[in-house]
Amino acid sequence: MEVFGKLGINWQVLIFQIINFCILLWILNRLVYKPLLTILEDRRKKVADSLKKAEETTRASQEAREKLEEELKEAREKAGHIVARAEKQAQETTKNAQEKSAQQAQEIVAQAKKAADAEKESVIADLKNEIADLVVDASQTVLGKEVSSSQSDVTDALSLKKQKS
Repeated sequence: MEVFGKLGINWQVLIFQIINFCILLWILNRLVYKPLLTILEDRRKKVADSLKKAEETTRASQEAREKLEEELKEAREKAGHIVARAEKQAQETTKNAQEKSAQQAQEIVAQAKKAADAEKESVIADLKNEIADLVVDASQTVLGKEVSSSQSDVTDALSLKKQKS
């Protein structure tokens, strides 16, 4: 122990400092290091859980995005089919309307022809009556006496003449 004395170290103080240091280590280990290590371990677990949840969320987000893209693709296809069907129906409707319009136009033309024919027949009948009256008047004037022939006789005569020519 003389060696310690020559170096200027008091061995009793040294032993007391060693004991104090051991007590300090024990207290620090008990009160600081273990709780600190526990906190750090809990923090590491939370970070690991957060990373795992982030990966799961990313995976779920990717799956949702893929599902959404699939649904959008299906919706676009359905929309295309609907548009095609609507165009086809529009073409059919237009065609039907054109056919109906053409048919109505033909009916109107046919009715107009019938009306024109009826008017023509009416005008011809009126002209025949007037011609018959004129013939009777002309005959009376030329002959100087009253002619008592009926209009039907004159009309028959005119139609015979018309058939000959």
